[in-house]
Amino acid sequence: TVAEIVYWHEQFGVRNFVFYDDALLLEPENHVMPLLEKIIDLKKSLSFHTPNAIHVRPISPAIARLMVESGFKNIRLGLETIDPKRKIDDKVCHEEFIQAVRFLLEAGFDPDRLGAYLLAGLPEQDIRSVEASIDIVKQCGIKPVLAYYTPIPGTRMWPAACRASRYDLEADPLFTNNSLMPCMAEYERGVIDRLKERARGK
Repeated sequence: TVAEIVYWHEQFGVRNFVFYDDALLLEPENHVMPLLEKIIDLKKSLSFHTPNAIHVRPISPAIARLMVESGFKNIRLGLETIDPKRKIDDKVCHEEFIQAVRFLLEAGFDPDRLGAYLLAGLPEQDIRSVEASIDIVKQCGIKPVLAYYTPIPGTRMWPAACRASRYDLEADPLFTNNSLMPCMAEYERGVIDRLKERARGK
């Protein structure tokens, strides 16, 4: 990977590189930490970005420091929700999230370049749950980034989505459009605009 970075930088002048792997930080001692140390040793002016939500749990002071020193700039973190009833798989709890953000900020990350993805529209999720998640992220000093749940046939959540939806999801794929928030409880007109305004701080 380092050889690839060097090739694109030296041959084509590329300075910005993007990691799309949300598991980038898993098993860090075996993977990302050696990679970042090699990047630092290059002593080149490079920038790295993670537009997908990286896992928060592995973030430690040492990893945060290596990320800053190697040139990571724009980071997106995966939180999804602080509501334990709405979590998908073994997702991070909000205490772990708060700690990870603190490690990143203490290492020197620009808070304006840190954001956390939050899911809205999960089956039976009410607006207050999303608003509470937005508030936690803002209290940490970084940006909430809303993502909207889309029911997908064949996934583990599909039966729950069908039960929770205001529409017959199996009757027409148009009903799975996430702009409808088909699975959110207490849906009302203008809810998406209200959530966006809250995320922006209005």
